[in-house]
Amino acid sequence: MSLLKKVGAAVGVGAAEVSVRVEGTRFSWGDTVRGTIVVTGGTTDQTASEVKVSVQEHWESVDSDGDREQKYQQHNTVVLATQVALSAGSNQEWQFELQIPEGANPEHDWAIAAHVAIVRGSDRQGATAIEIGFPAELNKVAAALCELADFKLAVSASTNGGIDFDFRPPQGLKKSLDGVRLILRREGADVSGVVEINPQERSLGDVLKSLVKKDRIRHDVRFTAADLACAADTQVPPAVVSQLRALLQPYLS
Repeated sequence: MSLLKKVGAAVGVGAAEVSVRVEGTRFSWGDTVRGTIVVTGGTTDQTASEVKVSVQEHWESVDSDGDREQKYQQHNTVVLATQVALSAGSNQEWQFELQIPEGANPEHDWAIAAHVAIVRGSDRQGATAIEIGFPAELNKVAAALCELADFKLAVSASTNGGIDFDFRPPQGLKKSLDGVRLILRREGADVSGVVEINPQERSLGDVLKSLVKKDRIRHDVRFTAADLACAADTQVPPAVVSQLRALLQPYLS
C-alpha cells in the first residue's frame, strides 16, 4: 500500500463509499423503515470503528438578523457494526430497521442516513431521502370534520408529539363560526385531544374576549380504534363524524 494512497484515503480520495437502500419512500409516525447499508472499499485498505444508521432530520432556521443556519438532528440511531475491515474493492452490506419518530414534522427534510467512522481517515456518509406524512388516524379525524361542512384547512403543524389542524369555516357558516381547531395525538391505537371551537363574535364583549382567546370553547375528545375503523383508509369513519357533529351542531345551522 503506497504512502500516497494512504494520504489520499485519509482525506477522502480513493476512500470507501457508502450508499443506503430503503424499502419504500413514504412513511408516517411510528412506521418501521427497512433497508440496507452498502459500504464499498476504496483503493486502499481502511478500518471503520463503527457503522451506524439513523433517521435524519434537516431544517433551516433564520435568526433575528436574517442569518440562515442549516440544522440536522439524528433520531433512533442504531450501530450496525464495529471494528470493520474495509479491504480495497470489497463490498459489505448490513440490513437495518429504524422507527420514524412520533411527532416528526413533515415540513422538514428527512432521510435515512448512514455514517461510517474511519480510523485515521475521513468519515464516510450516505443518505436516501424519504417523505414523512401525518398518520392516517389523525387525517381521518380531520376528514370527518370536513364531512360536516366544507371546512378549509388553513394550517397544519406538528406540536408536542401531535398535530394542530386549524380550519376556516365555509362562507355559509361565518355568521356563527370563526374557526375550528383539532389538536390531536395518538395514544396507542386511539386518538385523543381537543376540539376547539371559535364562535363568531356577536358583541363588544365577545370581541374583547376574542383578543385574549377567552371566547374559545374546548371539548376533550377521544376516538377509539373501533371509532376510527372503516372499510378502507380513504373512507371517513361514521362514528367520528357523529361525535364531531354532536359538538358542532349548534353552529352548523
